[in-house]
Parts: sequence; C-alpha cells; structure tokens
Amino acid sequence: MNKTVFPFLPKTPIDRFEIKYWVLSKRTYNHSIITSCKARYYVNTPYEKLFPEDDRKGVPLIDEWMIYEIQPDGKEYATGRVEGWEFHFYDGHIDSIVFLSFREALQEYKAFLEKRKKRILEELKETTQEYAEVVNRIEQETIKNSEEQNG
Repeated sequence: MNKTVFPFLPKTPIDRFEIKYWVLSKRTYNHSIITSCKARYYVNTPYEKLFPEDDRKGVPLIDEWMIYEIQPDGKEYATGRVEGWEFHFYDGHIDSIVFLSFREALQEYKAFLEKRKKRILEELKETTQEYAEVVNRIEQETIKNSEEQNG
C-alpha cells in the first residue's frame, strides 16, 4: 500500500481543517482513474452531528480525519476515516499516488497512458507479425494439400 504523509500540516490539530487532494489509482494493467478527495479533521465531533440523516448511531470522530470522495457534480461522499492528526493516506491499490494538485495528477496519468500506448503498439506489432505467420502457414498448407491431391 502506498502511504503518503502531508508534511505541511500545522503543528497542533485544528478542528475541521481540510486537505484537498487527488489520487491516481492504477487499478488494473490497462486502467487508471483520478479521484478528487478531501480529508477533514475532527477534534471531537458526534457522529449524529456530521450525518443527521443517518439513523444509525455511529462512533464519534475523536482525533480523526473523515475522508470524502468528491463526485463530478460536487457532492461529497464519506469513504473512510483515518486516526490521528498526522494524516497518512492509505489506498487499497498498490500503485496509487497522491497529488496535491489536479495538474500533477493529470501529468502522471498522461505518462501512464504513454507507457500503455507504447505497450499496446508493441503488442499490436507482435500480434500482426504472428498473424502474418499463421496466414502464411495456412497458405503453405493449402498449397501442399492441393499438390498432394493433384499429384
């Protein structure tokens, strides 16, 4: 797992302090995604105060960050919690990278796509060559079989 520490945090905890960041997750061999996220720190906040619409009685946030994924429409969805003021980002995807700017995330995504494009073009070249060899072999076998039948 990738672990990212945000070194610019103030020395002492600040209630409702926010960090916006972007995560580039290389989810599979051929697929990546950039996710917009926000982390908000809570010194001591009851769960009901954060999520009044939720009927469940959740555990209060004490010295914790609530992690939100920000959707394209701007809505925030809580996706997890991280304990302690020294914020450590963890993602379940081994190749995930955290960026503090969307531009940096896009640049890394572009590099990922360039590598993918190169790999795909190499695979296409190999496949095209292999295809040509198989077609040639079929033609040779067809000629051979024809000669044997006419022979």
